Amino acid sequence: MVPALILGAALAVAAVPADAASCPDKVFRAVRDAVTALEPPPYIRYVTVVEYETTIGTSTRHFRTTEAPQRDRISVSAISREEVLDPPNPFGTNVVIFGFKPDSKKRRLERDHLGVPALSPLYTFGLTERAPRSKNREDTSGLPVIGRTAAVNSAYDVACSRVEDAYALRLRPTRDPARNTLRELLVDAGTLLPRTAVVRGNFDSPSLRGTSWTVTFQPCFATLCVAEERTEDAFVAPDRVRVQRMRIAFEKLEADRVPFFFLDVEPAERSAVLREPSAH
Repeated sequence: MVPALILGAALAVAAVPADAASCPDKVFRAVRDAVTALEPPPYIRYVTVVEYETTIGTSTRHFRTTEAPQRDRISVSAISREEVLDPPNPFGTNVVIFGFKPDSKKRRLERDHLGVPALSPLYTFGLTERAPRSKNREDTSGLPVIGRTAAVNSAYDVACSRVEDAYALRLRPTRDPARNTLRELLVDAGTLLPRTAVVRGNFDSPSLRGTSWTVTFQPCFATLCVAEERTEDAFVAPDRVRVQRMRIAFEKLEADRVPFFFLDVEPAERSAVLREPSAH
């Protein structure tokens, strides 16, 4: 972890004019520039925590995860820490001791209601801009070039207000609301990096369409990481269990320049993998 002060010093390009009375012009554009300028380390490892509160009970699962951000590769152990420490018994027993059945219920296999989480704390909900595939491509047509134009179609209409040392942005998607999921951003006025966000819909599961999530960010590795994502909007998971609350968190983050040994998801053991959409 690094203090936000270091991030601020590294992002002078995103500084807000001192005389800005409220929100600077094109603040959302500046936020995207600030986030895109951040560089993650070559390799990171962390623990992905998944918490469910459902109509059949609560569960908390911890999954060891490794990532190579520059290669867009995430690998996760399909067996959670809880299953390693207490393997599920699908059979149960019928032993009765003085009228007490110590293992009377058949312990069901722990359910990954939405799948094994192959998720990244570096995900930015579309704030990071991808480099164009080609820039200043050579014109081989032989025709004279009078000029070139480019148009940028913004994904959001943005309203902004000043809140103490931050900017509060409200975003209304102008197109493809299922893909452009940001609805609110609270942005540090000095670094223009997000502190929190509200998104509509999350991850790649159809079960989560229409759910509202609150995302909390934290500085890490001289870049920006998601600390947690949570929703209190109920939804029905693919296994037909009604989830009342859900939380994803990223803990024990470590970084290195040396590649880690990757642990792959075991698709034969799990029916699904929970992922983020492709856009970062």
